[in-house]
Amino acid sequence: MPGVKLQQIPGFSSGGGAVTGITFKDEGSVEGIDITSVNIVGTGHNVMLTGDGEVTIFSPEVDFVSHLNTTDGNNDTSISSINTTTRNISNPASEGSPFKIGDWTAGTTHAATQATIWSYSTNNQCLFEDLESTIEVQILDADGVSILESYTTPAIIGDVSLSQGNISVDITSWETDYIKYKAIIDVDIDIASIIPNGGRVSVRIIHHNGGTDYTKLQQGTFYDPDPIASSLTGVTIQETVGNVVTRFLSGTELYTTGSQFTVDIADIDNLNQHTYPTNQIEINGSEYGLPTLNITGAELTGWTNDYNDVDDTYQKTNWAINATNYCFIGTTANISARTIDWSSGLWVNSSNASVAINTRANSNTRLIERFDYEDWRCYLTDNFDTDVTPAWDSTIDVGSSDAVFRCGGCERNTWNWTQYLPNAVSQPNYSSGQDAEVFLVRKFQHDGSASSNFRINISGSYNSLEMKLAKAFDGSSSGGTVWVDCLADYNASEWNNGNPQSGTGCKTGSGVGYIDCTLGTNNIINTNNTIYIKVGFINSERITTLSVTFN
Repeated sequence: MPGVKLQQIPGFSSGGGAVTGITFKDEGSVEGIDITSVNIVGTGHNVMLTGDGEVTIFSPEVDFVSHLNTTDGNNDTSISSINTTTRNISNPASEGSPFKIGDWTAGTTHAATQATIWSYSTNNQCLFEDLESTIEVQILDADGVSILESYTTPAIIGDVSLSQGNISVDITSWETDYIKYKAIIDVDIDIASIIPNGGRVSVRIIHHNGGTDYTKLQQGTFYDPDPIASSLTGVTIQETVGNVVTRFLSGTELYTTGSQFTVDIADIDNLNQHTYPTNQIEINGSEYGLPTLNITGAELTGWTNDYNDVDDTYQKTNWAINATNYCFIGTTANISARTIDWSSGLWVNSSNASVAINTRANSNTRLIERFDYEDWRCYLTDNFDTDVTPAWDSTIDVGSSDAVFRCGGCERNTWNWTQYLPNAVSQPNYSSGQDAEVFLVRKFQHDGSASSNFRINISGSYNSLEMKLAKAFDGSSSGGTVWVDCLADYNASEWNNGNPQSGTGCKTGSGVGYIDCTLGTNNIINTNNTIYIKVGFINSERITTLSVTFN
């Protein structure tokens, strides 16, 4: 009969066949006895044997929960496998010593875990056909066939906690499901007690249920107890001779992009107990501006995929600086290395070193100074009146009256640089002989319309701030202005028809990080003309911003 679900019932015919002596009930009420024929018409019914000689017709048809690890009913009872990580499997000394891998090839990747208790659950209630079903749990050896340990429960008739050996089964939320039963099944396996040395196993959970077996199988999972922690010692770094790249700034020599170093690790042990990740060592060289290295076993000297591999070493000779816009000048530069496993090992540092590194690109413009290159810098002795300023030589030590550029700033520097690599002995020593006030002179070239007004953008600390116009354009005077004080207020009467005296002020306003100035009404800065800004520093004063905008 289409659409009718029939459970096999001896002596009952669903197509109107004869049945002798049947009592017919509707919701339990007797509607007739000694019925000799039942004709079920339509769809959406369940016809089931519900007692000794009794058939129950459910309308609408019953929607039961699903069987274990299925979605064949009205819910999902899928059992998830335990969480694993894909790992490389080490090579045991022999099969079973100290662990088994079966037909796996050592060095290939498989599912692995460190979990000592493996837990499985239907999460939702699953269907029990009757009160005779049992739960069987099997832990299979590396061959996937041999049973290491198993347990079959007695018949399940309600909530119960059962265990045997290293296997436990819990039945919870037991209740009827129409004429059947339903409950949640939880299974816990103490895998660490079954295979304390680790190895490959499979787990099979079977619900023997109403003549049918419903199964969850997790195949080929490696338990890794990781009995010995990995370790390394002897981390060192040095220049790679012949591949050192440097540049100069304010007389100091600095490592820069492309400079190569040699890193060594003298001893590495126990990387493969009993599984291992693809990258087994991490080396951090950020203080040198070096990229992080992730090292595989194949890159090590002496390494094999044996579970007890020891006494490996590592060397890389072309580790090159690649950090962009990076500057480090310090006495505690080092690199760090650690092993990578289920959890990372402790960082092991190289010895501290004094190094000077600068990879910053030249982003100076005619109106902006970044303090990483000295291409717009001027000597104090330059002829500013004629606008003749020879190129600044960064390879030469600065004079006693000159400020020093360092890591994006300009300052009065009193360092002894002879301890800093590269070429420590050739570095300058500014620890003595510097004047009480030192200066930066920087030229700024106008790139817009003619103007008499401008703003100096400056941040940090400084002692004095002066300006000089290279040439005047008042129709009568030549040679521009003298040095005028940008921190003193502008007074038109002091400018004397465009030719102020030394120390005359030009400030018209100021705020946080800026000073507004004017050249009065007679001095005009035309396109491509130059003004010079001189900043004075005492003690440890330092600026990190210097630019000019014309109004």
